[in-house]
Amino acid sequence: MSEQATEYRLTALDLARAKQSAMREQGIVIKKRDPYQIAAADPKSLRKAVNAKCWDCQGGGADPNTRQAVGQCGITDCSLWPVRPWQEAVG
Repeated sequence: MSEQATEYRLTALDLARAKQSAMREQGIVIKKRDPYQIAAADPKSLRKAVNAKCWDCQGGGADPNTRQAVGQCGITDCSLWPVRPWQEAVG
């Protein structure tokens, strides 16, 4: 039986983490923006506007798990409920 060498492929997440690590080593400060700031930077994007509205409705980041709260939102009467972000993040 011949042994096959298994090839390790980096995932997109592994590549992003490596890039962030390299940036930190170079002294580059990584700024995280909330959905408000992202939507303000691109006011024509409906997707970003919906993300910002759902973020605002669920507390605007006051809770550390706001994305999970948006994904688990129970306000089914809301017109944005079917298109709310982060639904797949809920396990």
